[in-house]
Amino acid sequence: MENLDKNIFDDSSLGINNQSKELLKTIVFWSKFISIVGLFVTIGFSLLFVLMIVGREMRLGDAVPFWVFSALCIIPLVYLFLFARKIEQTLRESDSNILQKAIQNLKSYFKSIGVVIILTFVCLIILVIVGSGYFSTSPVSVPPF
Repeated sequence: MENLDKNIFDDSSLGINNQSKELLKTIVFWSKFISIVGLFVTIGFSLLFVLMIVGREMRLGDAVPFWVFSALCIIPLVYLFLFARKIEQTLRESDSNILQKAIQNLKSYFKSIGVVIILTFVCLIILVIVGSGYFSTSPVSVPPF
């Protein structure tokens, strides 16, 4: 096992050579960038929404669906950031166990993105059903020509 840990980047069966290392460094940079910017944007929109509620004197309960959705969006970003940190640590230490944890974080990132997408589609379908029911029962006056 020690031999595998020492030579993780030299083993041709793994396919991780110098070019792969450079590609991983680029992936680390963009993963960190996307996760950090995404966190700031999500938190910024949440704070903006709170200010809009306070400005319009709405109830805080009206913002609960937005906050739940914001929390669901933050979870994948955290996994993406953890993936980037573990890959960075793998490049420094050449440890296959750390690489395994990085790949687990990447798997969790994609699973959480999938859950967010499914929940978004479900919410949109519910809105279409509720909205179509609302508009079909309300009288619509069409001006005569």
